[in-house]
Amino acid sequence: TEEAIRNLEEIFSVEGIDVAFIGPWDLSMSLGVFRKFDHPKLVGALNAVLDTAKRTGVSPGIFSGIGDVDRYMEQGFRFISLASDTELFIHGCKDAINQVKGWKPTQPAS
Repeated sequence: TEEAIRNLEEIFSVEGIDVAFIGPWDLSMSLGVFRKFDHPKLVGALNAVLDTAKRTGVSPGIFSGIGDVDRYMEQGFRFISLASDTELFIHGCKDAINQVKGWKPTQPAS
């Protein structure tokens, strides 16, 4: 939340905290920029988490869709929850279907 971002030092100094996990959808909503993942407020909050985590020895974590994993890894996130079960299932099905030779999608009957 926005309040947590203001209190990162205090939160990360709690004994036993070893991962700080960010839900970008939840954080963007708390910051008033819901689903605007490139918005300066959200980017600044993520950078604050990364900076504070580095100083305190806490591993920064984040929830990520399949398309954002590389970017988050490059930014310095070390614990990444990859996609939702549904997203993984859909991608797996598409990959399996694409491997079937000669298969072409059809339009549903009207």
